[in-house]
Amino acid sequence: PDNLVFAIGALASGATNNTIQIVAAILPSSTAALVNSAVISTTDTATVETPNTNNASTVTTTLTQQNDVAVTKTGPTTLPAGSTITYTMNVTNNGPSTATSVAVADTLPTGVTFVSGTSLIGSTAAGTVTSGANNSATVTIPTLAPGQTAVVTILATVSATATGSVTNTVTVTAANDTVSTNNTSTASTTLTAPLPSNITGRIYVDSNRDGVGQSTESGIAGVTVTLTGTPTGGSASVTQTTTTNANGEYTFSNVAAGTYTVTSANPTDFNFQAANPGSTGGTAGTRQITAIPLAATNSTANNVGFVRVFSKRLFLSSSTR
Repeated sequence: PDNLVFAIGALASGATNNTIQIVAAILPSSTAALVNSAVISTTDTATVETPNTNNASTVTTTLTQQNDVAVTKTGPTTLPAGSTITYTMNVTNNGPSTATSVAVADTLPTGVTFVSGTSLIGSTAAGTVTSGANNSATVTIPTLAPGQTAVVTILATVSATATGSVTNTVTVTAANDTVSTNNTSTASTTLTAPLPSNITGRIYVDSNRDGVGQSTESGIAGVTVTLTGTPTGGSASVTQTTTTNANGEYTFSNVAAGTYTVTSANPTDFNFQAANPGSTGGTAGTRQITAIPLAATNSTANNVGFVRVFSKRLFLSSSTR
């Protein structure tokens, strides 16, 4: 504690000195009652003060914690359906006391799914963002000093079938928050059509007959591959064909979001062995992969394998070499 000493000087009998006023700052995290005592004494040894029982006075002040925690939220103005969306929330304590148990709750709208999140004060983690009930993302910030801001970031995916706009509201609460008018913030994003993507894969010789394409296994060139399906939103069905290159690779470019099937023709002198759904999933069938979902993300490694079979034509071709 600070001990302050004031020299008043001579004080005549019956006289009163001007009031002494002390202004002090209270630490934001203080919780215990403040006890302040003032004591008066004299250095005049020739004077005997009687009585001296009124030379001290004490004042006790009970402290109450008060803070004003506010939140502001931002997100993209527009975004293609099927994309990843990032929401950023700034949680600030306007004081005067330290805020504790600062709870941030963000209920995501229909069609938006939580992926991950962070909560930082500067570069230091401040709580853990988790997925909660009712499609929400939550985090509790243990303490937030006056003037401090915690930045909470939420990463989520928007359904490829979502249309119109998505409106998202975040709410913050804290112990002893005395201002409630700034405890919510809303961000609205207008959705546009999903971005087109590519579907790629390879038609290969399954030399070891394990049903999985390896990079060491040869591709089959000149095979016709057909893409069929329906874009999201009920647009007209799609049918496209392409031919594999020298490495057995094929590509369908700028394909609208939707659900598709890739079918390989049966190369001469080969029998079908296996179909391998790619990076976005799908269902393996005979010489085809069905139900391939496509939504603003490329679908790769949709591979179909064949095994070479003995034929008279192949035998004659080999024996003339």
